[in-house]
Amino acid sequence: MNALISKKGLKKCIALVAFFILFNQLQAQDLLITTSNDSVNCKILKISDKYEVSYIDSNITKIKFFVSAQVKLVIIDYYQSLKINKAIQQLKKINSSNISESKINFKKLNDLQYPYKQFRLSTNAVYAYRYFFGNNSSDPVLDKLMSQIRHNFGVLADAHIKVGKSKKALIGIQIGRIQSNGMVNDVYLISNGQTYTGNAELQINISTMGINLLMPIWKKNKNKILYISTGLNYVTYYEDFRVGYFNLVTESSTIATSIGVMYDYRLNNNWGFGCGATIDGGVLTDLNMDSNGNKLHVTLSNDKGIGLGRVVFSSGIKCYL
Repeated sequence: MNALISKKGLKKCIALVAFFILFNQLQAQDLLITTSNDSVNCKILKISDKYEVSYIDSNITKIKFFVSAQVKLVIIDYYQSLKINKAIQQLKKINSSNISESKINFKKLNDLQYPYKQFRLSTNAVYAYRYFFGNNSSDPVLDKLMSQIRHNFGVLADAHIKVGKSKKALIGIQIGRIQSNGMVNDVYLISNGQTYTGNAELQINISTMGINLLMPIWKKNKNKILYISTGLNYVTYYEDFRVGYFNLVTESSTIATSIGVMYDYRLNNNWGFGCGATIDGGVLTDLNMDSNGNKLHVTLSNDKGIGLGRVVFSSGIKCYL
């Protein structure tokens, strides 16, 4: 008798466990609706150029693929959502009258392909055009060098996190470096009574590090976003000027602002590419100079300082985490 009760109890336990497993599977089910208004109860496994879904047929789990042209909409975890009214309104917009008004959570294809991500990382190649140097020179050699160093190339990296109640704005840090080079052949220079001859060579490095804010102003399908970009940067400047044995090194730093636009195009959940254009400012007035070992500090007025004004174009890879 005890053995019989044990067997019955065991069968009940197995049935109960099977019921809960089946119930949990139903709770986790998604709904896929085809363009012919057929409903498929399934679990969506992957979305790329096709939908990969699993479903149960005669107690056997099967895998099936749907191409995008076959899919009208998808509903994720429709047994669990409490947002009934919103889901129903969205379903009515696409005239899906054959779907009952049950507890569903409607999500468009874009929500599945491009879900919410908290972090945005970026690495970019940069071209910068310096449009402002400050005090104009009357020296033709320097003028020629200045025209060459207007063109700068470098890299830019940033890391942002979404902030605010709406989680739309992004704030983060941005680090960049650009470099330019210029050369004029057969130059002679007189400094402290000595004459130097040779090629005039000029190299300039500009490094930036600061806080950057991205505010979306336009969005389409959650994978195309246009941002307004504003930043406050700490800028370091290094200049190396040589003619023969003459060498003049100038170093300085300042705080500068930037403003521009950034455009992101998301390729999938985690990767995308983008481009941007900003206007960066700044004027250097406190200069530390080293002329062949003779060090001096020079303070200039704003109208006589070294201008850092430049237009910066960037393009690179984005990562969303």
